[in-house]
Amino acid sequence: MSGETAAIKGLIIPAEWDEKGKVVKVVIAAFDETEYIVGETTKSSDLIAFINKEVEVVGQVWGHEVGTPVIQVEEYRVLDGTTKFHGSG
Repeated sequence: MSGETAAIKGLIIPAEWDEKGKVVKVVIAAFDETEYIVGETTKSSDLIAFINKEVEVVGQVWGHEVGTPVIQVEEYRVLDGTTKFHGSG
């Protein structure tokens, strides 16, 4: 399955917890009020460390025609004054 490449800025918020209360899935609440489910990748588990932080992510987005969009994060950066992207290269 492939989608369109997009860059999204927003806030990382928890979306799912395990039986011990640990966050296991996050969404990105974009500044245009769209919520993007973060698809399961190595990068998605990295993002759990940045809950309640503003980020910019780049990845493939699909599903917005049928409901909540999903993004497969390929690279990301925390918007904390640094410009470093964490990702594929």
